[in-house]
Amino acid sequence: MGYFVPGGGIAASEQFAFNQTDVFSVDEDGQLTVSWVDNAAEWQGPITIGPSGIAAPGCFVAACRQFGLNQTDVFLFDKNGQLNVFWVDNAGGWNGPEKIGPAGFAPAGSFIAASQQIGLNQTDVFVVDKNGQLNVFWVDNAGAWNGPEKIGPAGIAAAGSFVAASRQFGLSQTDVFLVDKTGQLNVFWVDNAGAWNGPQKIGAAGFSNAGSFIAASQQFGLNQTDVFVVDKIGQLNVFWVDNAGAWNGPEKIGSAGVANPGSFLAASQQFGLSQTDVFVVDKSGQLNVFWVDNAGAWNGPEKIGPAGVASAGCMLAASQQFGLNQTDVFLMDKNGELNIFWVDNAGAWNGPLVRGNPVPAPAAGLGSNSNYFLNSACANLTGVSVTINVQTGITGSDGFGFQLNAYSAKGDVDAAQQYLIYLSPTSNPPQLTCMVDNWTASNSQIVNVQEKLATLPTHTLPAGYQLKITLQNDSKGNVTGANYLAIDNTGKTIGNQTITLLSQSGFSSTDLAPITAYQLNFVDYLNGGKTVLSSGAGTIFYSATNEVTVLSTEPSCVDWDYITLETANSVYGVMCSTPSHTFTQSFAADSSGAVIRKRGTMEHMTKLSEKLVPVGS
Repeated sequence: MGYFVPGGGIAASEQFAFNQTDVFSVDEDGQLTVSWVDNAAEWQGPITIGPSGIAAPGCFVAACRQFGLNQTDVFLFDKNGQLNVFWVDNAGGWNGPEKIGPAGFAPAGSFIAASQQIGLNQTDVFVVDKNGQLNVFWVDNAGAWNGPEKIGPAGIAAAGSFVAASRQFGLSQTDVFLVDKTGQLNVFWVDNAGAWNGPQKIGAAGFSNAGSFIAASQQFGLNQTDVFVVDKIGQLNVFWVDNAGAWNGPEKIGSAGVANPGSFLAASQQFGLSQTDVFVVDKSGQLNVFWVDNAGAWNGPEKIGPAGVASAGCMLAASQQFGLNQTDVFLMDKNGELNIFWVDNAGAWNGPLVRGNPVPAPAAGLGSNSNYFLNSACANLTGVSVTINVQTGITGSDGFGFQLNAYSAKGDVDAAQQYLIYLSPTSNPPQLTCMVDNWTASNSQIVNVQEKLATLPTHTLPAGYQLKITLQNDSKGNVTGANYLAIDNTGKTIGNQTITLLSQSGFSSTDLAPITAYQLNFVDYLNGGKTVLSSGAGTIFYSATNEVTVLSTEPSCVDWDYITLETANSVYGVMCSTPSHTFTQSFAADSSGAVIRKRGTMEHMTKLSEKLVPVGS
């Protein structure tokens, strides 16, 4: 079973003010997640947002800019039937959920449409309530959320029915669409800040199933608004309006029986072109695209990817991959894995790229001194770095440390290598320290050196700070040292220190070794301590020259099965099974405040087979 729900709800959006594409879904634990890509880099995530169990697994989510701000909002209806918003400002940490309106307002997991109220810096969210009436919630710029305001008559549609929102192109008019209980398309609208109007009936009653899925879009190259629906005979149809003219349609596209009646649709520009694309998963579980260039004739369907990849008519999302003229389409396949299909400009369609299931947690769980291992089929790793992005300030009762454990291959002298940044609870003024602590396979310490890295204003590492450890290599791949960076919440480098192994007393070239695996632990600072974290959260960004795989256990090629003695009530997020050069993992202080997963170890490490005694400084 996958991490996600097969065919489950999915939303895609720009993370505003960045060339970053975000994809949102609710996982099997009922927790909101985000996966993302920066420009043309590798996909990252998923990481979780907010609490587990807030929503039904795979429920519908909507994503939108909060207009007037560089803020990205994500909306869902929780298990209590209440609207929730999660948000992020620029590249900051995710926030929420914030509850909007009353509990029990609409069915859990109700469909939502989110849109700008065209002509205003106002964000609108639309839903059909328990009485079958369309409602709007809204926020002006950075103000407080308002609503619900009722629009049109009660009972027009089934509770929680699908709604779509769009600009009426060529006008400062916001349109909202639904298929009513009679199977007829309806539009509601507002001009600028005026009063809501509608419903206006479009086409014939009985045309489609009540509550059918809808996609609304500009027909690119024209001031034309298109609305798409799959009718009762499984054929794609388009209704349209030019500027402020009369509604037209339906016009049939493709052949009957391609898809199930009322199937989910996504519409998008094919970026780089004046081409409008419409996507549906057909009866064979294969992605299909229909398209039109400017005001030309409709084409398609063209098949994309293999048949049977997904459930017929499943939910999907389409988006620009921001920073590129690339069009992406997303769905959750039958295994509950994220699938990405894409096209560059007018090229051929590609995919699916499958973002694999999460790697099972290690036996001791994901927290404290137990985390995943990263390995490249036991090849020597080069260019290894870890970056800790602090989103919630970190405070620990006994300080804290980030320990990069690096594992050499069997037979290497420098078998267990550790590279650390830590904050001592007694340093005055508060001091970040960087450290190297390396050991032989026979449990002899080769080198232990500590250097001052940066001074902090308090014993809390503030939100917005960044720590980075980058291992250095020679031409043979041996680790020759490490560079440590500390960057404050304004982007200023406040610490930059390099520790070179061969410059340390007693360390010779015969002690150098490459590494074949590595791991990061967020624990106490030194000497086998146990810290209780009262706050702290963020992400860990892993990078290497090699393509690496995430493992639950140490690979067989390492020489020493050591783990860290220091512990903390830290927890880590799951990581994806898809091999990559880069990975992102969430971390946080466990809300229970208890030190968890206490496996025995030694002062920075010990063989599991040996007596567990603190050793070292």
